[in-house]
Amino acid sequence: MEEYVPRDTSRGTFISDFLVPAQPDSTMKEHLEGIESGPWKDYSGFNMLLGSLHPCDGAKNLNEPKMALVTNHGGGGKLAFRWLPQDEVEFGGLSNGIDGQTMHLWTKIDWGKDVFRAILAEQPPSEEALVENLFKLLQ
Repeated sequence: MEEYVPRDTSRGTFISDFLVPAQPDSTMKEHLEGIESGPWKDYSGFNMLLGSLHPCDGAKNLNEPKMALVTNHGGGGKLAFRWLPQDEVEFGGLSNGIDGQTMHLWTKIDWGKDVFRAILAEQPPSEEALVENLFKLLQ
């Protein structure tokens, strides 16, 4: 577990900068590369998903939603991103773990993905059953 360290930075700026970029014509790839290569700042540990429904030069198939994981691999770490493969976009999960190091230890993520697949596999679920099963998943 990460030790608490007071920091003068806010991770919330990533969201506002993504939604209202300084360069409105920039692509998602350019935005992510700017985060990764920008000046180092001391943020608390975080994992954040960013996505776009618009064609993007970071994905192999321009008809698929584009999603990336942005992380600093724990408090004070260097910012990095990776494009999510389609299987992670469709049935991924995100924990407080460190990408590539401790994410696999969060077994509740695998459990949640399995339950979600099972819910979606029910043919045809009524709206009421779907809502009820999704709320059960969140418990």
